[in-house]
Amino acid sequence: MRDLKVAKRALKLAGNCCEMDPTHASFLRRNGSSLYMEPHHLIPMSMTDYFGVSLDREQNIFSLCSNCHNQIHYGKKEAVQQMISKLFLSREQEICSILGRSITLQEIYQIYKVL
Repeated sequence: MRDLKVAKRALKLAGNCCEMDPTHASFLRRNGSSLYMEPHHLIPMSMTDYFGVSLDREQNIFSLCSNCHNQIHYGKKEAVQQMISKLFLSREQEICSILGRSITLQEIYQIYKVL
């Protein structure tokens, strides 16, 4: 189950900027206090039972602009691989710590079906 507070903290930790590219354009939220960004679980929540740990943790949640968030889900294989690689390598230790084991980029590519 997702916790909105966890996602909000993850977005705040990223400065409410796109972690693929902080210069990506967005718009102010209705409350006017921060840019609109979308939380993305690098290791999908659907893998919770497989890993046996909560994946709804700030270390596994990335702040993405709408375009990047859609691209990581629906983009061409090569582009998705590049995005996954950039995000994972920026937090590899933290993500492996959550999982309690190492995970490779190849394993994550398999999860995303982009091998």
